[in-house]
Amino acid sequence: MNAGKSQKLNTILTTMAILLLAACGPTPTPIPSDNIENINITVNNIVTGEILQTRFFNQCDAAGPITTTIQFSENSTESSQKELVISTGAEVGAAIPGHIASAKLQGAITEHFAVMRASGSGYQESVQITIPAHTQQESTITWQETRREGTVTYTKNGEIQFVNYSYRTGLQFLSSSAKNIDCSIHITEAPTIAPVTETPLPSPTATPIIKTLSEGCIHNGTWLIASIDQNTLNTIATRSDGCYDTGSLGMFPDRSGVLHILDKEKRVSIASGVYTPINNDSIVEFKVHVNSMYIVNSGNPTYINFAIALLDDPMTTKNTARFKLQVEDDKNNPLIYFVLADAGENNGAKYPTQHYEYGRTYTIRFEMTGSIMSIFVNNTKLNENLSIPAGPKVFYIGYSLPAYAGIDTEITNIKIDGVLK
Repeated sequence: MNAGKSQKLNTILTTMAILLLAACGPTPTPIPSDNIENINITVNNIVTGEILQTRFFNQCDAAGPITTTIQFSENSTESSQKELVISTGAEVGAAIPGHIASAKLQGAITEHFAVMRASGSGYQESVQITIPAHTQQESTITWQETRREGTVTYTKNGEIQFVNYSYRTGLQFLSSSAKNIDCSIHITEAPTIAPVTETPLPSPTATPIIKTLSEGCIHNGTWLIASIDQNTLNTIATRSDGCYDTGSLGMFPDRSGVLHILDKEKRVSIASGVYTPINNDSIVEFKVHVNSMYIVNSGNPTYINFAIALLDDPMTTKNTARFKLQVEDDKNNPLIYFVLADAGENNGAKYPTQHYEYGRTYTIRFEMTGSIMSIFVNNTKLNENLSIPAGPKVFYIGYSLPAYAGIDTEITNIKIDGVLK
């Protein structure tokens, strides 16, 4: 009898479980999250702007003055006043597709500048003001903010992406002013924060146009800047049209579309360049003409570097597939070698059967397939393939110049997968 009751109870429990599962419906398929990796943050500009904070006080019926402390507030809908503004390139403050991508990038930028913000005056800035009795007063506080502007490069589900950012790293009190208002004038306005009087950000209504090098522009929507000298990077400005002002970099385009690498006789060695993301199977083409290259101490070469490099370390040498024009001799019109280097090689080796000849313009083409790259010089394939690094990649153009050396080179018609850059 007990066995029968137990069997009946099991049947009831099983039936209830089936009914509950049917009521709940099929288990929803989980939505895959975005795979955000290789976040690389570049600082391009340091800019300052002013934020006006306006407060209204009614002391018309007060018997005596009051003193109050005003601290900075972000209670404004102006995106340019927010601590962090991210632009996808379409418009300032545009949302990044996918909340996970947005959260990860915001976290990475905040962490990148955490030490700088902690060491500065931060957001504890405040000012005390006194409002006399029997007055209405409109007080305006001017704060000066310091912002870092730059670009974040990352991979989302294996695809290389760009966003621009502007992040407030410092804030300090600049000035205050007060305007008395007759008590006969009734004002019911709530305290407000006035918009930024001068913003370092581009206008949200501007339609971005990405220019190419053939138009005389190194555009921040295509290229990123690199240098071993942080002081050089700090001087790089971005114009309102998105073009870098790179005069101090030793690299700049002219109006005819020629990218010049022109630097000489520095007292210290320097290495700088520009880079842009590419795909694993990209074809890269360009033309190069050397006017002069020289060194003053043999054994310390100068070179122009055309490289397939890692996205998160574009100036690396060892983990880069490289084609270089290199000078090793301290002579007039020294021999300019073609030097090839696989990913994993520190210096590479001179190509044994060909070198640059002065007065000529050479057409160079890289063709990447799988893990190797073929190199063509004037449409003739070199008989050596290079191993390329694994992972997200960029095409890097740069130069390395020892102390007191010089370089004058012109690069034109840079194309990636047939598109002018």
